[in-house]
Amino acid sequence: MKKLRNNKIRKLLAFMVALALMVSCMPSAYTISASEAFGDGTEDIFTDGEFTSEPAAEESTPDVSSADQEETEQAQQSTLTYENDSVKVTAEALEDGALPQNTALKADGVNENSSVSYDTVSQKLSAAATDKGSSLRGFFAYDVYFADGDGNRVEPNGRVRVTFEYKTPAAPELTDAASTSVTVEKLHYNSSTGDTDVNTLQANEDLKVLNVNEGKQIQTLQVETGNAAVFAVMWDSPETADVEAEAVSGNEDEVPIASEEATDGMDISDEPEQDAAETPAAENP
Repeated sequence: MKKLRNNKIRKLLAFMVALALMVSCMPSAYTISASEAFGDGTEDIFTDGEFTSEPAAEESTPDVSSADQEETEQAQQSTLTYENDSVKVTAEALEDGALPQNTALKADGVNENSSVSYDTVSQKLSAAATDKGSSLRGFFAYDVYFADGDGNRVEPNGRVRVTFEYKTPAAPELTDAASTSVTVEKLHYNSSTGDTDVNTLQANEDLKVLNVNEGKQIQTLQVETGNAAVFAVMWDSPETADVEAEAVSGNEDEVPIASEEATDGMDISDEPEQDAAETPAAENP
């Protein structure tokens, strides 16, 4: 009986010891489980409380802004402007991509110091006026082209509308505005012939707008072109005006020479008179 009681006590003690060991091991087991479940994973999922997906969003932002910037640049290149003290020139693309990208619009006035020969332009326009039975009274001419960052000339990739807006109406000095005609000429170098072609622009074709006031002063000019060229506004009048001027000059020559008494002490040497037909072609303002 006593031996049976001792066995029960031993079993009870063994159970309590085993239970105590189990209880003492439980925090360690929990810690290991938590570490395995979250320790490595938290480094991949969280960084200081922030999602790692945020840097990926930051990387996509420059792509969006870059695309917007490219679209803006392309939109800007659909219109280019040149301006000086006397005129504002605008080039507008009539077709997608007509304006060469990364270029600037140039409109150089043709004069004695320009890269385009003033004498060549003047001679070509004089010949064009003669073909119409007229005489050249003056002209304004602009060398219109596109230039890249190095200053090289670049041709347009399609049709372009070019508008000239004069800040003040302008014209060369005219002796008879009423009989003077105003036309627009396009001068373009022909690489095949090695010569400069001259074409009179026709209304409702390449010539879209030509506004002049009663004094034949130009205010607005608008043309369309598919290449760089010199555009000249030309003033000419019939040659009959020259004949009339010569007739007046001839009548003046028939005035009797004054007597020696009236001319004593006076200079009566002949002085050349300026003929209206010899009015030089006006330089570009």
